[in-house]
Amino acid sequence: MIFFARRVRLRRVLLPVLFLSAFSAGKPVKAQLLDDLTIRYSFMAITGSTLKVETFEPSLYRHNVALTLGRGPATLGLLFQVTERGHVDDGVDFFYSKPEQGLMLTGGYDFLLSDRMRLEGYGRLGLTRGHDFGQPLYATDTDLRVNLVVFDLDGAGLLRGMPYFRSGYAGVIVNRFGRVQGIAGAGVWWNGIGTYLTGFYAFNGVRDPLHPGDQADRAYARLQNAGVSLSLSYDLGPVMAGLKRNVPLLNGSNDLSVTLQIRHFFESSR
Repeated sequence: MIFFARRVRLRRVLLPVLFLSAFSAGKPVKAQLLDDLTIRYSFMAITGSTLKVETFEPSLYRHNVALTLGRGPATLGLLFQVTERGHVDDGVDFFYSKPEQGLMLTGGYDFLLSDRMRLEGYGRLGLTRGHDFGQPLYATDTDLRVNLVVFDLDGAGLLRGMPYFRSGYAGVIVNRFGRVQGIAGAGVWWNGIGTYLTGFYAFNGVRDPLHPGDQADRAYARLQNAGVSLSLSYDLGPVMAGLKRNVPLLNGSNDLSVTLQIRHFFESSR
């Protein structure tokens, strides 16, 4: 853990992961270059925050637009984020933060370990500069996530004549400032409807962002936080709509996210 206590230069680790999709081997030369294209928009409204032992009721917003290309088990994409500020609490300086815009490069790769287990890797690399990581509306993240996922391949049973599929995962997220988060979740998918309960906990970081000491320049990007979230999604062919509600347990926000995703599969050229 001494390594993670320092400011980790994740660029050296992320670049090979992010570009693995573009140069992954194992397919014939004549195979098509891409398998699918995904466009996703999500909107997050933050209506409350708990920091240390104080509770606030700001109105902060995040818009995300992502374009992702897939080839086999690999993905490569761009993520553009815009942050906005609405109502803020009088006298609370940190809510008077500057809205930002940021662009990130994303990439992932799934390793199938068995017919019931896989290992997922996903990374984000901030491309734009000049962000203030000491305030809550910073617009880029540079981090690496690894999850071990267990799932039902053929379904666990029938519900109203339709199979349902269970899945669960546990993993870790490490960001550029050395914060280490543990994350775990479990859920069920049935007839296009998916539900998931997720929990996360940061093992280190800034515990009191109102008094961050010598880490004021990275107080929110290195925030020691914890919380649980409940998500609901509905798949209708190539279109997916989702809702997610987050409840903070430590240094987090009460927020609601709405997501709309369209995924297009390219016809095989073989």
